[in-house]
Amino acid sequence: MIFNLDEPNRFKIFLIITALVVAGGGVLAWQIYRSSPSTSQQTSNQSVTSGVDENLITKVEVNLTSEQTKQTQANIDKLKQEIKDGATKDGYNWAQAYLQLGQQYETLGDLANARRAYQSAAASNPFISVPWGNLGSLYIKMGNNGLAEQAFNKALQIEPKMIINWAKYLDFYFNQLHANQSKMRELYDQAFLATDNNLDLHHAFANYLLSVDNKADAITQLQFILSKNSKDTAAQQQLKELTGK
Repeated sequence: MIFNLDEPNRFKIFLIITALVVAGGGVLAWQIYRSSPSTSQQTSNQSVTSGVDENLITKVEVNLTSEQTKQTQANIDKLKQEIKDGATKDGYNWAQAYLQLGQQYETLGDLANARRAYQSAAASNPFISVPWGNLGSLYIKMGNNGLAEQAFNKALQIEPKMIINWAKYLDFYFNQLHANQSKMRELYDQAFLATDNNLDLHHAFANYLLSVDNKADAITQLQFILSKNSKDTAAQQQLKELTGK
């Protein structure tokens, strides 16, 4: 059975936060864990085939060239051999290897094996949240929002201050669960509290408010950002566009 994965052209909180995180200190988390599969691997013309594994979607058809498919499979084979050899190495980074393996499987559209790899990463190092964040995003692709929410919650439980965890969680509630404005405010308040009022999240909240046509509260958010960092040029520009001042 084939299902269409194309989404409506809705505002993407996650993309906005990602851009902000990369511009700020949060980029370190990406450099260390390299946790998210490249969006360049995804296409707007994806379709999926349903599998039998817990009624989860297990295969995704992706538009790769034969050379890209060959290279990705070679990467998988290399990682699997490294993992096998890792048993003889002191301090081998099992979690990192399994994370990379999961990303490669996702590139091929093999969601079932990507899931197993991320689960192995989580088991290898219970003190990092990236495997759970990746699982949350994967479960969305696999068609199970319940498992996705559990995974995102686990990521936040392990590392509640990591901005990317909140980015994925907020994006999930907005784009998958279609949370109303009251619920989104509640979640953003939780994020602000957990991250000591991280200004990247306030930027994201301002953009969210604009996406739901709440210009007044968006202006308030931008003013708050500037009260904390008067040199924030992005906030300055956006506020000028909204107020004409």
